[in-house]
Amino acid sequence: MSERRNVKDIMIGDRFNNDIFCLKEVKEMPDGSASVIFSDKTGEITGTISPEKYLPLYKEWQNNATKVTGVATDTAGMKAQILVRGLALAEASEYNANELFIGLSKDTVDEYVGMIRKTIGYVKHPGFHSLLTAALDDISLQKLATLPATLNRFGRYAGGALAEAAIVSDMCLRACLSYVNHGNGLYSAGIDWSLLLTGALLSSYGNIRYLTDMPWKRTPAG
Repeated sequence: MSERRNVKDIMIGDRFNNDIFCLKEVKEMPDGSASVIFSDKTGEITGTISPEKYLPLYKEWQNNATKVTGVATDTAGMKAQILVRGLALAEASEYNANELFIGLSKDTVDEYVGMIRKTIGYVKHPGFHSLLTAALDDISLQKLATLPATLNRFGRYAGGALAEAAIVSDMCLRACLSYVNHGNGLYSAGIDWSLLLTGALLSSYGNIRYLTDMPWKRTPAG
């Protein structure tokens, strides 16, 4: 693993050949172009990306490590930005996560924990509800806030495991509720969604046992 360049050290004119940064944000601009924000623990830098036809794919890579090809150009304010010519997902073996990812803020952790607890409240099956309240206690949720969702793909940042559990279960809950008539309760259609919601809520729970603390590696169980 070669030494990586820090964001704070980037200067106008620097060239990038598969340099690795966290793709923090991808945004489509009103004129149809796309802007990005790359980051590591030393700072952030904006950029433009081409071709825009890959924008949906790039959005899926947000909060993941990416390999950047391009050049640092100057903006109107004489600050460096990256003109991106190529972008690819980085493999886990190509970078150290503790150099790249800051992790979730306390407010974001609290938001995700609130989403998870809200979804648990919609699980009416007694057995599944008891399982979730036992498994996703305060200690487990705080542990998930320090772990990635995966080691080599999406959500490889501190708190990715918590984010996945919250976001995926919230999406499932919204899909369930879309089938419900107003005022008739979750099970008005005669369908029990407890199993679906339980699976979504526990989607990252195994990481507590399968992954070590940072630097993240598989345990013997994993």
